[in-house]
Amino acid sequence: MRLTDADGTSRHLEQFGGGAYMRDPLAGTLALKRTNVARGIIPTLVGAGGATGASTDGSYVITTSSGYDYVYTPHTTPEIDESFTYDLGEPKTLSEARLFLWDGAAAGEATPREHTYKLQYANALAGPYTDIADVGTVTGARSWQTHYFTPVKARYFRVVALDSTSGAFVICELELPVTTVSESPVAFDANRRMTRIADTSGNL
Repeated sequence: MRLTDADGTSRHLEQFGGGAYMRDPLAGTLALKRTNVARGIIPTLVGAGGATGASTDGSYVITTSSGYDYVYTPHTTPEIDESFTYDLGEPKTLSEARLFLWDGAAAGEATPREHTYKLQYANALAGPYTDIADVGTVTGARSWQTHYFTPVKARYFRVVALDSTSGAFVICELELPVTTVSESPVAFDANRRMTRIADTSGNL
């Protein structure tokens, strides 16, 4: 795989398995960095429940009364009444999302909870919001859920809570990992192989 830096420097990456890449020894240094860009939950767009921002605080300490954001389900208009909307601050190139959904383990529940949801994105707070088609509607989900999808450029990311076996959709942590090579975002497929590198404008 060949990429060109903003200054015109041409570099070559050779994949040799397992999502790992070997750099051309004659090329300049490549800085590979992985950052979680999830942030900024918007409480006004969350229905009856509690949204304090715990789902993006980077902490995995969960009790029965803290460490999560939640909404009650189901509603007839889930996009309005059951959505967790996150403001990323500026448009980000996304191709992966990880959610940690409450399974009841911290409360010692004998039957693990299950959740149904979908993921959406937009570039204006008022929308329109677009479903991330590669993910679709997810059913029977609990604990950590990881999704890889066709890259999208998004300022706002939304988790639409459709239903939960407990009557409350509880998200403990959201991660939106963005990997960059020398400051340019890259995308991976489901096998964690690098598939695209963004241009200087961040387009994949």
